[in-house]
Amino acid sequence: WERIFALARELKGRIYGNRIVMFAPLYLSNHCINGCTYCPYHHQNKHICRKKLTQEEVKNEVIALQDMGHKRLAIESGEDPVNNPIEHILECIKTIYGIHHKNGDIRRVNVNIAATTVENYRKLKEAGITLSVDVTAPDGGSNWSNCYDRNVIGDVADYIVFMAYDQYGIGATKSGTTAGFNWVETSLKKFIDREEIPSNKIILGIPFYTRLWEENGG
Repeated sequence: WERIFALARELKGRIYGNRIVMFAPLYLSNHCINGCTYCPYHHQNKHICRKKLTQEEVKNEVIALQDMGHKRLAIESGEDPVNNPIEHILECIKTIYGIHHKNGDIRRVNVNIAATTVENYRKLKEAGITLSVDVTAPDGGSNWSNCYDRNVIGDVADYIVFMAYDQYGIGATKSGTTAGFNWVETSLKKFIDREEIPSNKIILGIPFYTRLWEENGG
């Protein structure tokens, strides 16, 4: 791990220097069909009003952020193919990049949305987005890991972000490390050899947390 940390520090210094780059979040819609209880936007929450920004509202929000000095945005949206189709995201991107305000243009828009179809990823690429897709390790359950066609996503995306954590997660039947080195290394080899994703497309997401385990029943 020390070699990885050293390389990360070197790359960070080479690209960003001694500065912190901030992205201002811009929520386009809180409509969502999912039931993630950690998120207040989950569909079972009946205590909030649902809202999707119009293009005029997007423009007003962006100008307000520009006046605060922001140059980079991370646009967010709940997962709802009816209320938040990819076309709305694309239209918002076009609106944002088309704003020429007194305090300067937005330099970069990051799109933080739920996993979508390969066709939608292609549409995002055509909109000029540098496309990175976060995926889990190549082995695991049908909902957490095997649901991704990494080889196809790798052909479309500029980068694949390997979420190298939760080797032993909240659903594990025994205690263990969050991301053991051998597990991470083996998973990376599967990305390259089995999924045929070029190594220069893979970004390694390393966890900076651990878990305190308590085992019962022997």
